[in-house]
Amino acid sequence: MDDLIKFLKEIFPIIDFEKNNKLTESGELDSLNLVMLIESLEEKYSISVPMDEIMPENFNSINSIYSLICKLIKK
Repeated sequence: MDDLIKFLKEIFPIIDFEKNNKLTESGELDSLNLVMLIESLEEKYSISVPMDEIMPENFNSINSIYSLICKLIKK
């Protein structure tokens, strides 16, 4: 998880992933940022995020992002 937080801070230095658990709801992760985030995660973790997993609740917090990555790595 620490590696993920560090990685996300490099991409989005102004977003506080550790404290904000409503990233998509608050608008901090808008649609453009979400596309950039997904592309970055796919590259870093060698995963593919299917369209049916691209929903706000999967990117609303560091925990939900981490859970999604773990789920996709196991596939």
